[in-house]
Amino acid sequence: MTTGTGAGPRHQHGPRCTSELRELGEDAWKRGLYREAVQRFKIAAGHGDDHAAGLLIHRMHALHPGDDRPAQWGVTHAALHSPAAVGALLGDLQAVGADAQVAAVLVRNPAVQVALNDVAEVAKLFQSLNAMLMPQTGLGYEPAVQEQIVTLARRAASEMPLRDPFMVSVLLFSLDQPGTERDVAALLARDPAAEVVLARPYGITDLMAGLEAVGGHQQLGVLAERVTRHAASMPLQDPREIASLLEDLDRAQASAQTAVLLARDPATHVSLEDPAAVARLLARLVALGHRDQASVLAQRAVVDIPLHDPNLVAVLLDNLRGPGLANHRIAVLGRSPATQVSLNEPAAVAYLLHSLRRAAADDQIDALLTRDPANYVALDTPEDVLFLLETLRAENAQQQIDAILERLPNPEHFSLLQIDQQQEIPEFGYQRDGGKAEPWGWDDLE
Repeated sequence: MTTGTGAGPRHQHGPRCTSELRELGEDAWKRGLYREAVQRFKIAAGHGDDHAAGLLIHRMHALHPGDDRPAQWGVTHAALHSPAAVGALLGDLQAVGADAQVAAVLVRNPAVQVALNDVAEVAKLFQSLNAMLMPQTGLGYEPAVQEQIVTLARRAASEMPLRDPFMVSVLLFSLDQPGTERDVAALLARDPAAEVVLARPYGITDLMAGLEAVGGHQQLGVLAERVTRHAASMPLQDPREIASLLEDLDRAQASAQTAVLLARDPATHVSLEDPAAVARLLARLVALGHRDQASVLAQRAVVDIPLHDPNLVAVLLDNLRGPGLANHRIAVLGRSPATQVSLNEPAAVAYLLHSLRRAAADDQIDALLTRDPANYVALDTPEDVLFLLETLRAENAQQQIDAILERLPNPEHFSLLQIDQQQEIPEFGYQRDGGKAEPWGWDDLE
């Protein structure tokens, strides 16, 4: 055992397995094995896993709020390569009041170090940086955060492709401040309204708002015209794309474009080959109030879609409610889905049980439990197993609960599954044998 901020046995764990260490740590924490979890976070953070550093800081602060060594460890070893991880690290440091460590990260200028190859990760870093300014805490590092936002936006505006509409909107909003007029002009000169991909339209609403914010009215007109043409001519086979476009048009209050799309009767034309995508479209149509199209799609789905996926059946049952739709729910139940669904995924089985209960389908619940799902569900995801156990408890299915507990392959790892979930975990967690852990701290970690 070492003390202080010693590096510990770094030779035992190479950088390639840090994500595995982090995931093992997260699983251990969920089971109440706090010390084992934090040990894994520390080792992974020591090899430059910034996600693990954030977890280390957050978890140790909950146990020892006055000890800044975990924060210092995380900052000292931070790689600053993953944009999302940098954003999460800064957020965790700010949340625990580690202002000196926040400043130390900002001094290293992560905006010029992070990779720009993952659009979603870059967007997360922008969101994290902007969130740091929202509280207006006046702690002194706000100008440095603002400088990082502008630096990152300038890099992204010149280096990143303009294919993702949400990412372009993030850039526009980040550059909407004094002193960045030339950067905004350079970005608009790249004609993002003509470049963004509409086939996967999530973010169009945000892009419209971003163009409006920076005065890009000519680009706004180009984009609106493209969206109208897209709604009138896009292929109607992919239910996911239809669902995404409908949601974006609703957020943009683009009723004319919505009418153009719905007039083409997408519910009649979408492919039913991907049941999950069909379920998503049905949920969107119901949520947005397009009940006529929802009814058309439901009529096709309840007749033609195989009912092997319990998640799909649950989504159908949950969305086939209200005027014009309840009869389709009856039709789904009439096909006896409980006798057809796969029993492999514990969370999916639990979700279906909840949906059947909401539908008051007692006969289907009995049929599902008669198939003995406890002897078929996979046990490799503890949180999913817990979800199923809780659901079975609600159904008073004690025989199924006992069967699952008897099947657990590693009692040491899964012993906490047998603990009542209402029971509060001790402050310092459990030992591996399930006993209450004695107080421990940073000096007790390797």
